[in-house]
Amino acid sequence: MSPAEPDTNGPQVPSGSLAPPSAQRRKRQWATKAKTGCLGCRIRRVRCNEQRPKCASCTKRNMACHYELNPPDIGSFTDNGDLFPTRIHNEGVWFDTFPHQQVGDLDERFFHESKGTEKYQQKRQAMELATYASAGPWYTESFSAGPVPVWLIPEGWAAFEAVHFCNTVVHRDLMDTDLADSTHRALCRTEPYSPSNDIIIANSLCMRLSHIAGVENTTPKPTPSSVHLWVRLGDLLNTSVRTLSRQITDVENVVQNKVLQRICDMTGIEEYLNLAGGRAHLRGFLAILRLCGIPIDLAKKQTGLGNAIHCMTLCGVLSNTVSSYEAKLDEIGAFSDVELMDMYCFTLENNFPCPSYLWAQVLEISRLRTMAATGSSAVVLLQHAQNIYAQVQIFSPENWKESYSIPKGRVALLLSRIFKAAVAIYCCSCVPASVVDEDFATWSSGQIAAQRLTLLRLLGEAVEFDRQLNTRILWPIAVAGYAASKGTYSERALVGRLLSDMQHEFGCIPPRLLARLQCFWMLGSGSWDDCWNGPFTFLP
Repeated sequence: MSPAEPDTNGPQVPSGSLAPPSAQRRKRQWATKAKTGCLGCRIRRVRCNEQRPKCASCTKRNMACHYELNPPDIGSFTDNGDLFPTRIHNEGVWFDTFPHQQVGDLDERFFHESKGTEKYQQKRQAMELATYASAGPWYTESFSAGPVPVWLIPEGWAAFEAVHFCNTVVHRDLMDTDLADSTHRALCRTEPYSPSNDIIIANSLCMRLSHIAGVENTTPKPTPSSVHLWVRLGDLLNTSVRTLSRQITDVENVVQNKVLQRICDMTGIEEYLNLAGGRAHLRGFLAILRLCGIPIDLAKKQTGLGNAIHCMTLCGVLSNTVSSYEAKLDEIGAFSDVELMDMYCFTLENNFPCPSYLWAQVLEISRLRTMAATGSSAVVLLQHAQNIYAQVQIFSPENWKESYSIPKGRVALLLSRIFKAAVAIYCCSCVPASVVDEDFATWSSGQIAAQRLTLLRLLGEAVEFDRQLNTRILWPIAVAGYAASKGTYSERALVGRLLSDMQHEFGCIPPRLLARLQCFWMLGSGSWDDCWNGPFTFLP
């Protein structure tokens, strides 16, 4: 269709007094027909006849499309009607800009169908879904009407776009994500502005930036192709910080206002992209959580809140394991081991599949580090470390069972063996060399050497068996990196390769870990605190 030819097949923008002046002056532009042309060409408004997401022209120009319009494995967008509201919250946001007494006439002229017919109902429902689901390429494809006028975009559409992007592109196999929580969707649908919307959009921008970094084979950082996304992300985070600062003062309604969930999401974004403020927000989350009451009781009230508490308490404990004792998070010490165990076992999806029995030993090792820092004798430290090590060795990976869902088959066996070896190394190496005697040093060095070989062999087997397992073994890899300082060059190269391959799943965290380990390897050897000689925020 040439630029001068009018489009007689698709619905026409209302003319006359019904359309705003900006719409009356708009000229018709060329638009591709339905289901033809890649998204890159659609955005640049150039001709494209290739029926695939990224044509040869965009490939040559290294233009990465935002996402597939209709991914082949999930069908078209209209098949996902359950993701969007089937009944809009007022007479019709789409027609709010027009006089209500003329809505009926507008309907018939807009759809070229009479009211009451089946085709009219189908077109009306499809238009409502388009209004609430997308204000972008899908509407252009469905109705061949060119770009959607800004005055037709309903409030909150950006949050729906973010949720749909996460569900159809990032989490295709996991449709019921926290971002798609029904409460969030209801707020987007009925309120002009919801504080949750900013975090939802920021999350999708973070995922989008990680995809761009994957295409460019680099860590997430501003580039000419993504600088506008970074600017938008900064604005959203600044707005969220101001909103949270105001809502935190209302202590009685902190849980109801979903303050903790938004702090959790913000911390994840900041640490993933290596932005300032992530560790401070983690400390703030733990402090507010302690003021709100018993964590497990709060978690049972809201599923999203339970996942946030599980993630942040887990992050707090793991961050202390890879930080020096002087730089640890004091806020995590306000929770008892029983509370931390309850929150660890309260999970719907565990990205840190350490057996709960071994997790209890990790908490006990934290107490051992406290004893070493507070002046306990070397004899007492050796006895306590040997007791913990014996408890770790008692664990049987073949009989791993939990109250929550865990991996099955060989994956479960590999993961349990990996975490068993990692916890054993952590137990033997966590005490500073300045407070141990010769007996402790002799015992720990022998155990670390044996467990190091076992751990590195299991890590290689796990990644070879299933490449996706590397997203669950980041902490064991960090432990293996410490132990490899006394090993061979090939062992250190294996750890470096594993961390390099994980940057697209964990953003800036693996490169930061690798940089810390490489500095430690240059020293030759040292204690655990010599390796992790400062604060480090570890996101599972």
